Amino acid sequence: NVKYDSLMTNINIELGDKIRYKGFGLESHVAGKLNIFTQNANLHAHGKLTLVNGQYRAHGNVLEIQHGQIAFLGDQITNPTWDIRAAKQIYTPIQNKLFRMPKKQQDTVFFETENNTMMPHKPVLVGVSLKGTVQNPILKMFSVPTLKEADIISYLVLNKPQRDVSEAQSTLVLEAANEFINFLGDKRNDVKLDLAKSLKLDKFGLSQ
Repeated sequence: NVKYDSLMTNINIELGDKIRYKGFGLESHVAGKLNIFTQNANLHAHGKLTLVNGQYRAHGNVLEIQHGQIAFLGDQITNPTWDIRAAKQIYTPIQNKLFRMPKKQQDTVFFETENNTMMPHKPVLVGVSLKGTVQNPILKMFSVPTLKEADIISYLVLNKPQRDVSEAQSTLVLEAANEFINFLGDKRNDVKLDLAKSLKLDKFGLSQ
């Protein structure tokens, strides 16, 4: 903690739309207002910062920041509250031979295959949300439609479900799963085991 024994601080800061942050895979404009002050010899802050037109890059993929706010609620400046949501949309092929055009045509896109035929693809939205505080972060994965966490990780890393992941690609997916598990810090071995079972990766030493 930064302490100020003999210095009283009370500063108002306003960030315009030209301030840009880049680091730890995140790149975004930052806007907002902060009031920084000392209390009990510690630096505190009131205010809110908003991420504008931001992107998060991880494992060679880009997630768009759909919503990003960092709130300072009067506590120490080193422990603000997160509310960030980043996602990407993927179009996955519809293999069902009984496919029918949905009522909303924009929900389905047709792409040309190697055989010069048009195959329907449905949109899948996958992403991560970060809430809580810096000292106690809460990271969750989400998808539309709802998918298992192991599938979400697979889509995030390789743009396809875990059933379509080859053994050569499996290491990338498991590395990403380990990063999520380590960040969560709650021994979410169920995600890792689900991936191992689907990919038949006994050689990774994963067991129930």
